[in-house]
Amino acid sequence: MAVSCVAASPVQFECQYLQTVRLPGNGPMGTVDVVFGKVVGVHIDDNVLTDSGRLDILKIRPLARLGYFDYTSVTSVFQMVIPDSERLLIGLEGAAARNLR
Repeated sequence: MAVSCVAASPVQFECQYLQTVRLPGNGPMGTVDVVFGKVVGVHIDDNVLTDSGRLDILKIRPLARLGYFDYTSVTSVFQMVIPDSERLLIGLEGAAARNLR
């Protein structure tokens, strides 16, 4: 079975539905539904990967909702590594099994 995707999106998550949780809202908003799923596949366009195989965030400029009617896009990236945190970082690069001891 073919998976439905947004063709123009450079990164697509293929998910298996788990559950929907309905949260009570306030005022005219009524309720808010939060849908949870398990990621079973990730599809990434090769054109948005760096030479080292990492996602080039500045190339895809993802959007983030800030609240109210405000949104933003990523225009800069920096790293902030916690000193002496090697065990805390295990798996953040996407290969947790490789780091198991």
